[in-house]
Amino acid sequence: MQIRKTTVIPIAIAVAIAMTPLMTGAAYAEAPKARAIQAGVSLDTTTQGNLDDDIDCVGGIDTSMNTDHIVCYLVPEGVPTPDYKTDASVVSQTGSGPIACPAVGGFGAGQECFSTTFGVGQFVPGDWRFIVEFYDDENELIAIQGADYRVHTFFVLPESPFGVAALVMSSLAVLGGFMFLRKRSHTSLPI
Repeated sequence: MQIRKTTVIPIAIAVAIAMTPLMTGAAYAEAPKARAIQAGVSLDTTTQGNLDDDIDCVGGIDTSMNTDHIVCYLVPEGVPTPDYKTDASVVSQTGSGPIACPAVGGFGAGQECFSTTFGVGQFVPGDWRFIVEFYDDENELIAIQGADYRVHTFFVLPESPFGVAALVMSSLAVLGGFMFLRKRSHTSLPI
């Protein structure tokens, strides 16, 4: 049996390409991710958060990185990213984990997640950024990732005690107006 060089060379190249990630240990590791998550929704500048619920800073990183914890920086609008460690208006919190990665936010199966929660009182409407630093068990920085998002407020009356009172009062006013018009005998009104 004779093997042709034209058959062996393409097969050898295909095997080398397929085996390279396994031999180098870089078996498709995903890039670290940082996400702002509120009430099960991943926030960004399009899908905006609100001032009703706390916002979680979630960082996801490949499990092979041996991450121990994260430090999440809450960077307000107007603070340049390079100044996140020195600006007095930036708040930081240490995140625990690993936790199960949320179903939202695009975290991969090979990633483990870490989280910390920022209370709703720390936010005002506007643009925000989370900067997540990933540290190993020797407290050495191994990765940095950021996430931009927007927080807004709604002035919705029915979600406050005043809104409920306003709805009841307007309903009673309509009922009173109806009763008033009903008692009057106008031939032009079909009541």
